[in-house]
Amino acid sequence: YGGAARPGQQPAAAKDAHQKLLEVMEQVAATGALRVPADIAAQMIQSAAIGVTLTLIAHPDRPANADLSDRVRDAILGAVTVDPATGDGRSADGLAALALALDALVKDRPEVLSEGEAALLHEWLRRLATS
Repeated sequence: YGGAARPGQQPAAAKDAHQKLLEVMEQVAATGALRVPADIAAQMIQSAAIGVTLTLIAHPDRPANADLSDRVRDAILGAVTVDPATGDGRSADGLAALALALDALVKDRPEVLSEGEAALLHEWLRRLATS
């Protein structure tokens, strides 16, 4: 890969890391703790991590970089998660978390709905989660 980014190409290690992150985000969604869909959360987290890494490589001696990773991590986690204990479904974040949790749980039970029913429910729940 040579360290050069090429449009449309991604190293196998990056694909594998993204897939593992997506699986974790799907588990988090099932707990009712995501405010955005798992795929979007994974993309946001990975993008932030890449950005921090490139910034630290380009400017290793900047004093502000000492806690950059921690600050970006906290900001991203705040942007993609909610506290399921306080989400009641009446706020936009609570509704999103509940819709994503139900979507994740239904996905784990494919025998409950037909393929068409599951696709329609997924579409509705994702719309609720992103509106």
